[in-house]
Amino acid sequence: MINKVCTVAAMAVLVALQPSAASATDSSAPSDQKGTQAKPDKVKEKMICHRETPTGSVRPVRICKTQAEADADAARAQQQLDNMNEMRRTG
Repeated sequence: MINKVCTVAAMAVLVALQPSAASATDSSAPSDQKGTQAKPDKVKEKMICHRETPTGSVRPVRICKTQAEADADAARAQQQLDNMNEMRRTG
């Protein structure tokens, strides 16, 4: 039971520390040589939002990501957790 709680807590910390893929994209970049921007896709991905209270704060913040971003963050957090567990077993 304690191991599961520690695992979930470690994953939450890792996900919270990862930069968002949305902030890394630059939507102001021109799409062709004339400087015009590309038309946005007609199909928008559904945004998934939740509230998190940052460590040291009492005010929750709203975190919104697309499903693809949330899946990528979860996979990255799981990989980091697996790496930490592997280091613990071998070290």
